[in-house]
Amino acid sequence: MSVSSVLEIQQMPLWEKLKAKGTPLSFDIEITARCNNDCRHCYINLPMDDLTTRAAELSLAEIEEVAVRAARALVGSAVETATGDQSTALGQVADCPQCGRSHALDCQSRDIAVRGGMATVGEPVGHCSTCRRDFFPST
Repeated sequence: MSVSSVLEIQQMPLWEKLKAKGTPLSFDIEITARCNNDCRHCYINLPMDDLTTRAAELSLAEIEEVAVRAARALVGSAVETATGDQSTALGQVADCPQCGRSHALDCQSRDIAVRGGMATVGEPVGHCSTCRRDFFPST
């Protein structure tokens, strides 16, 4: 029997880190300032037939591009933060997986594909002069 649980995003440790960095966590987009309901409490109050407002609105393709860019930024920031945390957890020294000798770690930037785009991550890498190889430590 398996047991699963659901965590709200606000309960995840990554949430606070992203908030502290000022990373956008969500976004809203209003596709029009025109509405035929004319609600007293609403600021979207221009008439449906207002041609000046309609001409200034974004096209569906432009709205989609804004949404895609926002989603890429959200995913990229989350991935960069999470991988940065992993790199920090490793420390500055790691053992070569082949010979076991300790070596200093450098951080190399690398672009990786994430859902919807690319993210730049700092990847820890060590070099063992004895084994003449680079290695990538894991947490």
